[in-house]
Amino acid sequence: MRVTVRHYWVLCFLLLVLLFAPAAFATGTTTVTSVSPNTGSTAGGEVVTITGTYFIGTEWVKFGTNLATNISGSSNQLTVTSPAVASAGTVDVTVTTPSGTSAIVPADQFTYSNPPPTVTSVSPNTGSTAGGDTVTITGSNFIGTSSVAFGTNLATIDSVSGTQITVTSPASAGAGTVDVTVTTPSGTSATGSADQFTYSGVILAPVASFSANSTTGTAPLAVQFTDTSTNLPTAWNWSFTNVTGNNTEIWWSTSESPELTFGAGNYSIALNASNSAGYSLSTPTTFINVSAGTVVPYIDLSVAGSLTNWNLEPGINQDDSSVSLTITTNINNWEVSAVDGLDGLKPAHTAGYMMEYDGSSYVSSGSNLTNPLNIAFGGGPPIALSSTPQTIASGTSSGTTSGNLGISQLIATTDTILTNGHQYRIVITLAGSQP
Repeated sequence: MRVTVRHYWVLCFLLLVLLFAPAAFATGTTTVTSVSPNTGSTAGGEVVTITGTYFIGTEWVKFGTNLATNISGSSNQLTVTSPAVASAGTVDVTVTTPSGTSAIVPADQFTYSNPPPTVTSVSPNTGSTAGGDTVTITGSNFIGTSSVAFGTNLATIDSVSGTQITVTSPASAGAGTVDVTVTTPSGTSATGSADQFTYSGVILAPVASFSANSTTGTAPLAVQFTDTSTNLPTAWNWSFTNVTGNNTEIWWSTSESPELTFGAGNYSIALNASNSAGYSLSTPTTFINVSAGTVVPYIDLSVAGSLTNWNLEPGINQDDSSVSLTITTNINNWEVSAVDGLDGLKPAHTAGYMMEYDGSSYVSSGSNLTNPLNIAFGGGPPIALSSTPQTIASGTSSGTTSGNLGISQLIATTDTILTNGHQYRIVITLAGSQP
């Protein structure tokens, strides 16, 4: 019996070794293949799932140089809590195990952004509907503030620090309570009872005024008008009158800030701004002065389509549909010419002829075709390409002309058949001109 028992323990020991040895001595490369979510606040505290391989025995997880906390998981997935960092930016998430530290790859990146602003108090928290009150807003994450709103109306920002903003309150269309919100590149503060501001007082009629981004120039002159009336108008009526045209009203608008393009002349503009308390009319003045502009002649060429990997056979090869050309011009006498562009150091003596090309440059000792390339526009006669511009289209009136470019190439039986992926190549340059 004693011998039997001894054998029994030996057998059990061997089984334990066989069962546990593979796990104990398992090895491999620790890798990170994904991080989700891959963005979070600089304050940290995000629960992040890291996927990869060989995470058994994880010693630590780093976001850049900062250690994550609350590490748990399996051999191919970990859950951690992101650490806080000093500033926004993108870092690599690495996992360190007895097998080593995971290599840095694009898939392991985590981007920190500054948290959105928060508003904890507004002082004073009451003011006149006319606006103009100095208000101090306290909170956090105010650096980079782009706007402060009282309800939907923007305040004038006087000063900004990380925790405090001083503004001048905007006017309000009526009494009531609104939320004061702060907007930065990281977002807009959430609303709550701490950010509220209460307007009280009598609604005042607007005082109409406006500005324009341009008041003089040559025709056609596009002008953007901006309402600058005070006391929050709710309706606008603009009138635009040509003073040099028997005071004829040329346009009107009910937009808050309209845009209008003026021809030559002198124009007066009037704005009637109103709200529930009344209205105000700006004094009409000769405000926009536009002189006759000089017409700049142009010829615009627009090419659509392309002709690549053309399979050429001995004899005439013709393509009349792959490429089209649209010509737009404001002149009455024009022409369009074609020339060998001699791109990429193509030798001058090969102008007009397709030359051997290896995919990145012309082959200096390579072959070129025996016959020049021919080009035609809109079914016109084919013209041999050369180093001299050749007219392929012309006209005697302005407007738009469209047609297909006909490309033809005669292949001689003596032309070299290229190998090694080489091709024949030529670049055609089109140009418009006034004869």
